Amino acid sequence: MPIAAQAEGQNFIVVEYAPFSKHLSKSDAPTGGYNEDNHIVIVKFGREHQLNAHWDYNWSAGYTVFKNSYDKTSHGPGVGAEALYRLPHNFKLYGGADLGLVSGYENNVDRDAVLFNRFIPFLTFNAGAEYDLGDNLPSIRSGIRYVPASLVGSDDVVTLSLGGRIHW
Repeated sequence: MPIAAQAEGQNFIVVEYAPFSKHLSKSDAPTGGYNEDNHIVIVKFGREHQLNAHWDYNWSAGYTVFKNSYDKTSHGPGVGAEALYRLPHNFKLYGGADLGLVSGYENNVDRDAVLFNRFIPFLTFNAGAEYDLGDNLPSIRSGIRYVPASLVGSDDVVTLSLGGRIHW
């Protein structure tokens, strides 16, 4: 029976918040510099599966809203995947990536990167730690995100995030 439960997986929602970012260079910065107070909010719904006694993986879809580096409101949908390694005492380490579309950059990046006159593709790599508070309780998580914005003709970005995850 445990094998059937593993195959079924478990639904979850993640909410993360990253108050600021840090650009790794300033070569494409506007006059006055980048806005680094982004207040990024990420909400993802997904499904997690147990691979074996130590590893889990998940797939998710979500939405991101934030004040971008050019002081414009940005938002957009995305999909993601993570691998999670279980440690003793309810801790997990995670790593993964998100891929999606985001608005608010159409006048600040390579024109060839703009889709539908409004969105640019984004790729984010993430890694961090998660602590499960117990059965039927949420997990808390904190991590780092790296956005290789040079893919669309801008400067790469790093953020730190804090959030929670609820399984059902």
